[in-house]
Amino acid sequence: MKAFYVNLPVTKPVGKWDGRIVREFDEDWYFWVDDKEYCAKAGTRVDGSSVPRWPVLWWLFGDKAEVPGDAHDILYRKETNVPKDYADNAYLALMEFANDPESAAGRKTMYWAVCAGGGSSYQKKSIDDKLCEDE
Repeated sequence: MKAFYVNLPVTKPVGKWDGRIVREFDEDWYFWVDDKEYCAKAGTRVDGSSVPRWPVLWWLFGDKAEVPGDAHDILYRKETNVPKDYADNAYLALMEFANDPESAAGRKTMYWAVCAGGGSSYQKKSIDDKLCEDE
């Protein structure tokens, strides 16, 4: 699978959801997976990579792969209508594109974590879901 983005998304923090910082896109952001273009519209809210706040996990993987996590959040939404394994594979491909985390083992671990634990979030939210309270 080939995936990439051209520029970093422009976002601002707007609150918290389930202990994670929620950011909102200030402008449309585009990314590509297997030559298909996806767009996160301005106003869309994401929480990036959802690493549990457990000390060892957070130390190893916290604040890693945030931009690939944003794209993964978009691909998991109902409107995108892509299979879960496609979204998970795109997450890995985007982490590889960004070299984030820097180690291949870290990327694979984060990939396997969303494969195993992401099902509870897959297609549960729509693009318009707020995810948090405004600050």
